[in-house]
Amino acid sequence: MKIKLFNREFNLRLQGDKAILAVCIGIALIFWFFTKMGNTFTTQREVEVAYIKPSGKAFSELPKENLTATVEGTGWDLMSDFLFNDRMQLSVDLRNERAAVIDPSDLLSRNTDLSLKKKGLSIIRTNPANLYISYKDETQKTVPLLLNDGIEYAAGFFPTSPPLLEPDSVLLAGAPGLLDTIDFWRTEPLTATNQKDSVRVRLQLEEKLPKLIRLSVQETEVLIPVEKWTEKNIMIPVEVQNARDTLLKLIPPAIETTFSVPLSRFNEVTAASFRLTIDLQGLNPNAKNNSVPVMLQQKPDFIRALTLDPKSVRYFVSDTVRTD
Repeated sequence: MKIKLFNREFNLRLQGDKAILAVCIGIALIFWFFTKMGNTFTTQREVEVAYIKPSGKAFSELPKENLTATVEGTGWDLMSDFLFNDRMQLSVDLRNERAAVIDPSDLLSRNTDLSLKKKGLSIIRTNPANLYISYKDETQKTVPLLLNDGIEYAAGFFPTSPPLLEPDSVLLAGAPGLLDTIDFWRTEPLTATNQKDSVRVRLQLEEKLPKLIRLSVQETEVLIPVEKWTEKNIMIPVEVQNARDTLLKLIPPAIETTFSVPLSRFNEVTAASFRLTIDLQGLNPNAKNNSVPVMLQQKPDFIRALTLDPKSVRYFVSDTVRTD
């Protein structure tokens, strides 16, 4: 028999008593192995904890989800579990639980995972040994959904309206102390670069406080109308409020407005779409400081980046009007 070791070949010849001895040793090792594997051993495994909660209850704090368990079983059972089962779970039934702490003996007696018994395994202790449980009566609360918007638009392209979400709200269920701190719920991030087209996509809701708060929906449909925008200028006459003199003059009598508007609605915006006013209530028309700010009272809700030039006007009484 040739054996290769360290890139060299060795001739191994077993004859007579040596061959018989080698066979006997091999048989003894096999019997020893099978005997040992039938013995009981312990090992440590990471174990997931699954809780069966009472109806109408919600955790106010999430208890331990993973424990280090000392598992007992025969060598065969432990080897089989190691080779064919990567996941071990400890199920804890809390439906009749009243205490805030589950001690070691109670914890193991509450284990409802029958699969461990079927595999011939048992958990004899855990680390940590105690489980701390905190739950309250479950309550509900409806909050609006907010888009986690990370879109970058191409030059000159912008949304023509705020994002539309359907549904636009979500019903939350959980412990009241947790729900009191939540006023809205975000979607997963929506990202894009150089965006020119309208967006319609289904988004998952943000994973926040998992296993503590239940959501009535897991996703929402998002619609963002996107369009090319352009700049437009219009001269808007200024209205005077609370004027005491009919021949009051303004300089200038009209204000130039500059704004951005979607191309599809360019012709829709006219001077009649705006209302600019000044208020002379309590002001002396003959005062030396005769400047008053212009107030924007009305504008289309779909325009953006509006500016006024100038932002104030001067007022005075015509020389043809006599003042005291």
